[in-house]
Amino acid sequence: MLEIKDLRFAYPHKPVLNGIDLDVERGELVALLGANGSGKSTMVKCLCGVLSPESGTMSLDGVDLLNMSMRERAGRIGYVPQSMGADETALSVHETVAQGVQRPGLRFSRSEQRLRTIAAMSQVGLLDYAFTPVNRLSGGERQRVFIGRALAMDTDYLLLDEPVSALDLKYQGHIMRLLRDLARDGRAVLTIVHDLNLAAGFADRLALLDGGRIVAVGSASQVLTADRLSAVYGTPVEVAEVRGRTVVLPPV
Repeated sequence: MLEIKDLRFAYPHKPVLNGIDLDVERGELVALLGANGSGKSTMVKCLCGVLSPESGTMSLDGVDLLNMSMRERAGRIGYVPQSMGADETALSVHETVAQGVQRPGLRFSRSEQRLRTIAAMSQVGLLDYAFTPVNRLSGGERQRVFIGRALAMDTDYLLLDEPVSALDLKYQGHIMRLLRDLARDGRAVLTIVHDLNLAAGFADRLALLDGGRIVAVGSASQVLTADRLSAVYGTPVEVAEVRGRTVVLPPV
């Protein structure tokens, strides 16, 4: 289990996380929601070691993340950031996805590396682009490449920063179903989701951030209430039930 307790972080003169508490169990997909600037990406970066929190605890299966080396942490957590640097996009799709099975500490044979890389490319629908340079792909296709690299790592914990924001409708559903299936297979998946309706449709639980704190955790019907969302997002919101699903309607 991933456990976060009283997590705090601030940039100079700007508090961002003000006491985050959240648990993510293996076997569940948790969607992290909130307005821009609420602390979602900062929280995920603290978990991955990109940023160092001021205080609080983060643990995997009872082991403090701050006591793990970056190599150890990378061996336990697959991370998909919101964007990649230009140097990472000059490689082919195959080369980029293969990085997931070639990281230090892993001892896969060449044949197993190849099979894992092919499987990951297939999962994100990019086998036909295996030898295409990543910098020749669309933004959505690039995002699928980096999701594939994280899948190739085959870690027990998967953290993603808005993995479907650049994808079209087909692949939004494809990736969200894939994340749900990975959770069903026993992984703990925490993903930032911009689209509230996607989160409601696919996640087991939703965690809503506001002002650097989690203000609600639970099912879609528990978290996505009109009054709460209107307050958090600063605009009138309607919430309805359609075919048994919670649907959020923005103002028109």
